[in-house]
Amino acid sequence: MKQVSIIMPVFNAQKYLREALDSVRRQTFPHWELLMIDDGSTDQSGSICDDYVQMDDRIRVFHTANGGVSRARNLGIEHARGEYITFLDSDDYLQEDFLETLLKHADGVELVICSTRVVPEGTIRALTDEVTYYSSLQDTLRDIDRFLSSYFYSDVWNKLYIREKVTMRFDPNLSLGEDLCFNAEYLKKCNGIRVLPDALNNYRVSTENSLTKVFHPELIEELKAVFHTRLDLLGDSPEIKRHLCYGFIHKVMNQCVLLARSSNYSLFEKKAILDHWASSDFWKDEALDYQATGNKRHELFLRLLKDRRVWTALIICELFTMFLDWKTQHEER
Repeated sequence: MKQVSIIMPVFNAQKYLREALDSVRRQTFPHWELLMIDDGSTDQSGSICDDYVQMDDRIRVFHTANGGVSRARNLGIEHARGEYITFLDSDDYLQEDFLETLLKHADGVELVICSTRVVPEGTIRALTDEVTYYSSLQDTLRDIDRFLSSYFYSDVWNKLYIREKVTMRFDPNLSLGEDLCFNAEYLKKCNGIRVLPDALNNYRVSTENSLTKVFHPELIEELKAVFHTRLDLLGDSPEIKRHLCYGFIHKVMNQCVLLARSSNYSLFEKKAILDHWASSDFWKDEALDYQATGNKRHELFLRLLKDRRVWTALIICELFTMFLDWKTQHEER
């Protein structure tokens, strides 16, 4: 029988870890192995992993010093023995037929992708309305609108990979886009991709260190890397460039607003951070279209950064933040 290796990085995940592990043990397809990489946890996660190793001989655990999710996944890949590989985050959980359904559609393709249920909202992010076959990466571009706004290219936990084709590794130097870069290399090898409407993975939205909630001073460099990785992967047609520019600009603006709201930096420190961002050659990149968002305010702000008019950009950002705070208070009343 074919075996699937499930790779799970674990770091201080005691709150949801048992739920994730139990969802693996309930799989209707029994021929799996679970490789847990305890990435230097300081809570009870390591002990929970050890408990489950005693419960089920299909489970292995590797206790390591903290090195990040990419190194943990890479270690799992090195020790995987299954014909197929899939990934599971320690705060997510699987439907009981996750493996069975993916394997049912795995013949003749290099990659199977399922839709996802977002927890706790319960909303389903459907990649397709019916089982859909793509002959190549290029063939997926016919549904680019849907895929660029979903979990198709950017995540690894809703996919089934062929282990012998997983010759690439995750980049431990990236905190953003490491999944995308991994998938970019794998997708180039695919002569067959099957996408399922079934929501088989339950993805838990985390807010503690979310890129939409916390300011990251060095994020601009990784956003640039992700932008160009996607451009290299998908091509530079006007429609694709519009999507990618929109995503990049939206994240930059979100980070600028978070910076303006942050109490961790003085006004001069905020200005220094924006100076660093504005000094990037990326703003001169011909691939970056400021008008892609259709938002005049965003276009103005980004042009100010490009022209190194940082004080003006920061003042606009601070004023916009004050407006958002006033609007929130007004709505609460």
